[in-house]
Amino acid sequence: MKVFIIAAVFLVAGVFAHMPQMGEQFKKECADQEKIDAAELEKLRSGSLDNPSENLKCYSRCLVEKGGFFKDGMFVDEKVKEFFNSSPKKDALLASFEECKKIKGSNDCDTAFKGCTCMHKAHMATM
Repeated sequence: MKVFIIAAVFLVAGVFAHMPQMGEQFKKECADQEKIDAAELEKLRSGSLDNPSENLKCYSRCLVEKGGFFKDGMFVDEKVKEFFNSSPKKDALLASFEECKKIKGSNDCDTAFKGCTCMHKAHMATM
């Protein structure tokens, strides 16, 4: 399920898979907005989630916000749950989401990044 970025892939990849042009547009908009360079994106693609820059955290926030999964510093329960409903591992994913959404960072970017990272780890554990 590594469609584009490991940190945000779990929540947004399914949406962007159905709307690839929009996904590409969102990635570009968020990269421009948060001043993310190719080296930082490659860190994410390679799974290196240690010591992310603030810009990288905000890039993740930007993506999940544009996907409708994050608003006002919190994950949008109904949107995330709706997304998980089509998964054969729905119950495990929903249980993980209930735990991951409790994680709060020092700001919205940190919260989004930590939540996405938590969900990614939970997803990998169900594979």
